[in-house]
Formats: sequence, structure tokens, C-alpha cells
Amino acid sequence: MQYAVIDLTSLDRQEYYNGFANRAPWPIMPYRIGLSEFSRTDYTGYLRVNWSFASALARLIQPDDLVRVHDYHLIPSRAS
Repeated sequence: MQYAVIDLTSLDRQEYYNGFANRAPWPIMPYRIGLSEFSRTDYTGYLRVNWSFASALARLIQPDDLVRVHDYHLIPSRAS
């Protein structure tokens, strides 16, 4: 098993992690829909970080490699 990391800017961290990932999908997972908040700016940051992660990962994997995305933080990276 191998893993890869990417660096996040403070803006990335705010929009991706503190913003969208923990304010929109996180409350929905345990059915706490009333706690969910949506910000288009944070969503854009969430997609940007997922694209960065997918791009970095694409340079490291081989055609037959299996990549498991297990958390809502990285769901869009599959499409990237």
C-alpha cells in the first residue's frame, strides 16, 4: 500500500476542509440536514482541491492500480 499527500494553501484549507466538506456533506451523512450549510465559494474550493488531488494521484498510478476513495472529502476526485 502506498499513499500520497498534497499541500493545501490556507485558502484551500478554509474552502475545502473547514468550508464545504465539513459544512455541507458532513451533516447530511448522519441525517443532520438542518445543520448543513452551502457556499458556492467553498464548493468551488472543494472541487479545486479534489482536482489537485486527482491530478497528483494520476501521475503516480498505473493503469491496473486500484484506488480507493473512502470519504466524502474526496468523492469528486474520482470524476477528475
